[in-house]
Amino acid sequence: MMKARSIHALLVMLLTTLLACKSKQQETIATQLSFTLRTADETGLQFANTLKPTADFNMFNYMYFYNGAGVATADFNNDGFTGCILCRQSAGQ
Repeated sequence: MMKARSIHALLVMLLTTLLACKSKQQETIATQLSFTLRTADETGLQFANTLKPTADFNMFNYMYFYNGAGVATADFNNDGFTGCILCRQSAGQ
């Protein structure tokens, strides 16, 4: 009786799993992108987040070595112009 319940439960879980798996058509990467790559000459922004690992500062000693940089654009001070804030993880030159 216990074996029959186990088989029944296994069949129910298998059937549920199979029904939950749907064949979903994947969009191509080109249709998923919402940004356009622009050159520094087009944007007027000269910025590079170049990380140079050292013996003390690398991805093995510091888990967030590649995290922490970013860019934000918005009208931060309500002057009607879009401002741009760039941040990098290491010191600039």
